[in-house]
Amino acid sequence: MEFRPLSLEDKKYFDNWFRHMQPKISEFTFTNLYIWQKAQGILWTPWKEGALLLREENGKKVLLPPVGFQDCERVFQEVVEIAKQQGISAIIRIPEWAKRFLPKGGRLIAERDHFDYVYKAQQLAELKGWRLDGKRAFVRKFRESYPDWQFVLYHERFQEGCKHLLAEWVSQREEMRGVKEEQEAILTLLHQWDVLKVDGGVLLVQGKVVAFSFGEKLSETTFVTHFEKADTSYTGAYQMINQQMAQHIIAPSYLFVNREQDLGIEGIRKAKKSYAPLKLVKKYRYEIG
Repeated sequence: MEFRPLSLEDKKYFDNWFRHMQPKISEFTFTNLYIWQKAQGILWTPWKEGALLLREENGKKVLLPPVGFQDCERVFQEVVEIAKQQGISAIIRIPEWAKRFLPKGGRLIAERDHFDYVYKAQQLAELKGWRLDGKRAFVRKFRESYPDWQFVLYHERFQEGCKHLLAEWVSQREEMRGVKEEQEAILTLLHQWDVLKVDGGVLLVQGKVVAFSFGEKLSETTFVTHFEKADTSYTGAYQMINQQMAQHIIAPSYLFVNREQDLGIEGIRKAKKSYAPLKLVKKYRYEIG
C-alpha cells in the first residue's frame, strides 16, 4: 500500500468522512492530522470507501483507526490483517465504542495519557459552582487589573502578535518534551487558518496579544480546542481566554468542548482536572498478536 502526506486538497474528503462518523476522539479532524503530520509522521492512503492513517511512534509505524466506515467489525478485522502484512504491530487511539469490533488474539491497553477531557460548554462560559471558584477569582482579577482588555475573533492581522507570544512561550519551555513540535503545529495552523477554517480568538491588553485559542467543530454537539496559550505575566490570562472562547464561540453552538489530552504531563493533568471535566473520552492501543 502506498501512503502519502496530507495536502490541503485532501480536506474535503476527510471533512466528509468525519461528518458522517461524528468522531469522539480529538485526533479526528483534518486540521489536527494536517498540522501534526510532520511531527508525528502521519501518512494516509485511500482504502475502499474511506482511508487508512499511518503514523510514527517511537520510530515504529502504527495505524490510527480507519476513517469513513459504517461496518466497523468487518473493517477492523481487515485492517488487522493489513497491519500484519505490512509489519505494523499496533493500532492506536481506538475509541471505547470500537473495542468490541477488534478481533480476538490481540492485546488491548488503555492509553490513559491520551484520554480526552470533555466539559460542558456552558459551564466553562459561566464558571458557576464551588468547584470553579478559583477560576472565577482569576477572571475577576484579570478584569480588575486590565480594564482595557478586549476579546476579538482571530484575524490574520493578529498573526504576528500570536507568533511573538508563541515564541515567548517556547523560550520558557525549550527543554520540555514536544514543545518544538507543538510550536511547528501552531505555526502551520496560523499560516493556513483561513483554508483550515478553524475558529480562533485573541485576548488583547492595550492592543497587545496576551492570549490566543484555536479550535473547531468535532461533531454536531462538540467543539475541540486544539491550542490555548497565554502570557502568564498577565494574571488570569489563561482563565480569561478559556472563558471568553466558551462564551463567544463554543457555548452558543455546542453543548460540549473537548480539550484534548494531558500527555501524562502532571502540570497539564492538574490543570485539566481543575476545570471539573464532565467525562474522559477513553482511548485504547491494540497490539496485534
